[in-house]
Amino acid sequence: MLPLLMACEVSEASLSAADSAVAETGADTAGDTGQAEEYDLIRDGKAEMVKPALRDRDRWKNARCNDGTPFGMEVVLPLEPSTTWVIFLGPGASCDDNADLCASRLARQPELTTTPPAEDEERYEAPFGGIFSEDEGTNPAFAKANRVYAQYCSSDLWTGDTIDPRPAADGQHWYFSGHANVDAMMDVLIERYGLDDEKPLDVLFTGSSAGGLGAHFNARRVAARVPNAVNSERFKVLIDAGWMVAWDDERYRDGRATESDLEVRRAAREFWGGKFDPVCEDAEASDPASCFFGATWYPHLAADFEVLVQQSGTDAAFTADHGIDPGDTQALQVWNRAVLASFADAEVGWLFSGQQSYHTLEFRDDGLKFGPPGDQFGDVIGRFWAGGEPERVIFGP
Repeated sequence: MLPLLMACEVSEASLSAADSAVAETGADTAGDTGQAEEYDLIRDGKAEMVKPALRDRDRWKNARCNDGTPFGMEVVLPLEPSTTWVIFLGPGASCDDNADLCASRLARQPELTTTPPAEDEERYEAPFGGIFSEDEGTNPAFAKANRVYAQYCSSDLWTGDTIDPRPAADGQHWYFSGHANVDAMMDVLIERYGLDDEKPLDVLFTGSSAGGLGAHFNARRVAARVPNAVNSERFKVLIDAGWMVAWDDERYRDGRATESDLEVRRAAREFWGGKFDPVCEDAEASDPASCFFGATWYPHLAADFEVLVQQSGTDAAFTADHGIDPGDTQALQVWNRAVLASFADAEVGWLFSGQQSYHTLEFRDDGLKFGPPGDQFGDVIGRFWAGGEPERVIFGP
């Protein structure tokens, strides 16, 4: 991977190469906003890598990773046309040069800061499970749906709202383009892959971990592109391990930080040039960073959309981030009480919460089978998707 200090040059070089290839093949339709019928939609159940900036540089060059290389997503179209869509934001933590250094992230997980390795338009067997599984026994609600997996490479929990490189990582400059990536994703799906809101669409917008946070931060951006689905109550949001509490215990800080989680998120939001849920931020104008936390954002989002929250009461990743040892029963109990209290404070409707130590569930077959008989996570998703009455499934270890 090239040094991130060279982000601008890397981006221009890679995109210029793509322009040359397009000029030779005539494959690009820069500026064309025609509907998907103008494009060949290959329905073979395989994943196709889509890099918007390489499809139309002028329009989507800002859809990029930390190092300036193109953001990518995988699109899987089923054998038979479907008006059901599952749009998923990928996981991968974050960095803010406070709780977690971006230089450390680059050394530890460079693949989460740069373009996916597959080439644009490359096709391959979709290595997916859980709500992306094609097995109707495992995944009855979505086995025949159109599926979109947005690869996470912006390190900003999908919140970055800038198009310029920002200081980070020992004097280097990074792009934090989470929102631009979501916008380009929706443009491409609408214009080239048949996401047509004039049809009776059913849309599940979701994500896990960093993508779970990104799903509630970006739900309104996505919903704005499918207003008919929203007005018909056919747009729903699933948050998989994206619920945070405003933790403040000086013995258990977030990563390297020395201050409360609220102060950490204030600094991170500024560092990324980020924006959270806009309705929440307007309501919490004196401290918009509070919209990072479930008890604050949930009432605003749930007022407009059906939202299902999946969150462990003692989340293995979030407690580890705060230095809580898996054997520290007392600290875990305090964490668990804070999580349960936040659910109550927010009056969460649809909820699935095991009190065991785990993290994400929705992208694994065994994750859909997690929970008590009749109330496994897959069962709850099915009833949520079918329009059932809100329910809370909270169960012990």
